[in-house]
Amino acid sequence: MSIEVTKNGFILNGELLPIYSGTMHYWRLERGLWKDILNNVKSMGFKIVETYIPWGIHEVARGSFDFGTIEKNKDIDTFLKICEELGLKVLVRPGPHINAELTYFGYPKRVLMDPEIQAKTPHGTLCMLTTASKQFPVPSYASEKFYKEVALYFDSLAPILKEHLYPKGCIIGLQADNETCYFFKDNAYTMDYSQDSIKLYQNFLKQRYGNISTLNEKYGTNYKDFMQVYPPIEFNAQHKRELPYYFDWIRYKEYQIIYSLRRIARMWKDRGIDVPVYHNAAYQYWTPMDVVSAEDTEEIDVYGIDRYPNREDYHDYKKMVKYLAGTSKMPFIPEFGSGVWYSFPKTFLPDEEEFTTMSVFMHGIKAINFYMIVERDRWQGSPVTRDNRIRKKYYSFYKDFCTFMSKYEFYKYEKVRSIVLMRDYDYGRFLAMHNSYNLNDFVDIYGGISIPKELFKSSNYFDFKYIDTKDKHPAHNAWLENIGILLDKNNYDYDITDTHLHIENMERYTLIILSSYDFMDESVQQKIIQYAEKGGVVVMGPGLPYLNTDMECTSYFRGITKGENVVGTGKIYYINNYEDIIEIIEKLDIKREYILSNSKLELSLFRSPDKTNELLFIANPTEKEVTSKLYFNGFRKFKNAWKAEDVKGNRQIEIRLKPYSIKVWEVEK
Repeated sequence: MSIEVTKNGFILNGELLPIYSGTMHYWRLERGLWKDILNNVKSMGFKIVETYIPWGIHEVARGSFDFGTIEKNKDIDTFLKICEELGLKVLVRPGPHINAELTYFGYPKRVLMDPEIQAKTPHGTLCMLTTASKQFPVPSYASEKFYKEVALYFDSLAPILKEHLYPKGCIIGLQADNETCYFFKDNAYTMDYSQDSIKLYQNFLKQRYGNISTLNEKYGTNYKDFMQVYPPIEFNAQHKRELPYYFDWIRYKEYQIIYSLRRIARMWKDRGIDVPVYHNAAYQYWTPMDVVSAEDTEEIDVYGIDRYPNREDYHDYKKMVKYLAGTSKMPFIPEFGSGVWYSFPKTFLPDEEEFTTMSVFMHGIKAINFYMIVERDRWQGSPVTRDNRIRKKYYSFYKDFCTFMSKYEFYKYEKVRSIVLMRDYDYGRFLAMHNSYNLNDFVDIYGGISIPKELFKSSNYFDFKYIDTKDKHPAHNAWLENIGILLDKNNYDYDITDTHLHIENMERYTLIILSSYDFMDESVQQKIIQYAEKGGVVVMGPGLPYLNTDMECTSYFRGITKGENVVGTGKIYYINNYEDIIEIIEKLDIKREYILSNSKLELSLFRSPDKTNELLFIANPTEKEVTSKLYFNGFRKFKNAWKAEDVKGNRQIEIRLKPYSIKVWEVEK
């Protein structure tokens, strides 16, 4: 592969290309307008466009495809040639799943209606996706016949794509599938119980344990072989010794996603499509999504997460962005809302798109794809319409955004932070398994009936000492969330990650704040001790693990007591009360370059690679105008970089921000 993936973008022929792109659906637009529309995209400052290539749109009959012979607007070859003519690079997303508000999410209807391909519920019934357009049965990504059908499509499309690969052509990246997450039905016991999925689950167990006697020892069972092990259809464990069985089902749910992505990526590699491969989670950064494990594979280079945020969602999407910044090799949002689909509750206005876009970069995003930069059917709120009219306020923002990013080469800047909040991934697994299946998973994902989720939550916590019963979902972690609020109020910047992070990446941080409970994977316990022994500092709470995930006793933290503990050349602090964290941070003398007097505002500081230039972001994520003092050491000049005013001061200045706004200053000391 001639393209190198880095945290700041792709390196092509020795030059770094930041990944700032926008989506355009060629087949939904008049072919005669393609070039003019692309020129408008280029005029905003974009150097990369992204497009789906939908299987169901191009298939005429099984094994027969129209790439422009019948309908001219399906001519993907010509579209790519025009991109090359204009000097634009391209990211392609050929599925097989694409969504795109298409009736069958980009699949041919015949594939979805094939019984050998359909996913099953725990009761053996079809698993239906009840979308706003038309419901359909969900395909199983464990189905062998599914991949045979996908191969027919890939075989036909690959020769076209191969002619346009970098360096000869414009294609610099390919997305393997789209939002692979059991079609939003990621509850542990909703799907997939198809025959092929159960076989894959049993093979997963065989890979994990090697022989059936080892599994029987962990489960307390007497199976004769792995083919006798059937997955759980709901959570009904009565004793903690039964939990390894459920942990393995959750692990399999994660495994099936990565298995399918690797398989799809290899199918492209086998057909000569050798460019960086990425994937996009729908919104989740918890089980069954596993960013670190996916990026550890040879087949997946980058694992991003999509987001369509209204400005009121700031504190929610901020956590997702901080997680990507602390976890991914290239923090990337493959779909970021530039406009929204037709049934979205609230269409984004230009000022809102400005606020949400600048705020995700403020919190650590390095790469972004604006979906959609060009409007199409079932979509509204994009800067360029499907008939190539320009919406001036939207268009002006994206042009200003591209100018800012280019002027400062912002992709090279690094956010100044030394703290990371680490979520225990296995705690999320426990919360996932602890739910029974939810009937809401079988109804409309866009609304419809709502059945109280409490009806599907087990009340058995197995006499664990530290589990927070208020945490109801693998996304929840009240202890860390409260610490994050305290850090924000005190102007300590931070990233978020989980316990799958490798130790070499943990060592980027001065302080790790780890959520820990009664159990923790034994390899993670070892890793935490190793990090501390090498000079790292860890704050753990609200509990100390004394079990591994097989519910066997461990002793790694047996000598740890409340408060400060010296471990090798580092330290482990054990606290129960999250409010103690600020006192520990002050004791560790972790510096803050800037302090705000008003905690309603938030800030992030970025430095250039040579550390000679600084960019200071300050956000007002509230609905009211906010005034604050900004404190610092010495005399400094603050020069407008984004929607700010030039100001200078000795030790302090006063700033004022309008509701839901961001200002950026270039700082001279």
